[in-house]
Amino acid sequence: IYNIIKNNVIRAIEMYIGKFIWEVYWWILENQGNNLQNSVDIYNKNMSRIYIQKLISTTIIELLWVILAFFIAYSLRSMRDWIPYIQLPIPYISYDQFIPFVLCGTILWCIVFIRWWLYSLRPHTPIVEEIRLVITYSFFWFFVYIGFIYLSTGFIFTSEIPRLIIFYTYIISTIFSIWIRY
Repeated sequence: IYNIIKNNVIRAIEMYIGKFIWEVYWWILENQGNNLQNSVDIYNKNMSRIYIQKLISTTIIELLWVILAFFIAYSLRSMRDWIPYIQLPIPYISYDQFIPFVLCGTILWCIVFIRWWLYSLRPHTPIVEEIRLVITYSFFWFFVYIGFIYLSTGFIFTSEIPRLIIFYTYIISTIFSIWIRY
């Protein structure tokens, strides 16, 4: 009896999860139709191998640029003499705290850009529209990431992360993201 109940419960859960995924898929098709029409279907058998390789390599290179942007922002923030004769106090961030900070930011960047189809190659989208989309969703990433950092300070991050590092990362990674597309 236990196995019958267990199997029925598992089937019911799978059915509800499958139904939920199907509804989310149709919601995306209905509400994000413009983005889907311009995007490329990765499962299309007629798509060339070079095009798929370009799609994957662009994504990996962009994520590496975002990680590099974090380290550039870290080094920029550690400079004290931006204003002559004024020494600004700079809180020290250990690498034990900085590495999870970078990983969380990169994963969130990837989630935001995948969610709004920015990793799909759209050859028919005008350059200005593509730049507008990158700036809009990187700005969205910036605010979500700041919220995440300050809500998780104290249990994920032991000390406060300087906001200037997040701002520098936003600027640098947005520039890299626009640059890599063209």
